[in-house]
Amino acid sequence: MTQSVKPEMLPGLMRLMWPLFKLATRADGGKSAAKAARTSVYLASSAEVAGVNGEYFSPAGKVVDWPQPVLDQATRQRLWETLERLAAMQ
Repeated sequence: MTQSVKPEMLPGLMRLMWPLFKLATRADGGKSAAKAARTSVYLASSAEVAGVNGEYFSPAGKVVDWPQPVLDQATRQRLWETLERLAAMQ
């Protein structure tokens, strides 16, 4: 969905980060939008997970353990501070 986006279209800092974002989003092997959305659509519409909150799901729609960095308070705090600094730059 981002193939037609050019760095010139983005605000300031995003232009610098764009190559990294593009690289990270290609890690899915170039899945189609339909394949990429499959888990989200399943979770939004399936009666099997109705009312389930606070769980982390794999791309296959199965409940899995939260990734360790998500559970690490220091990592979450650094991320929050970084996002605050980036938001202040806009």
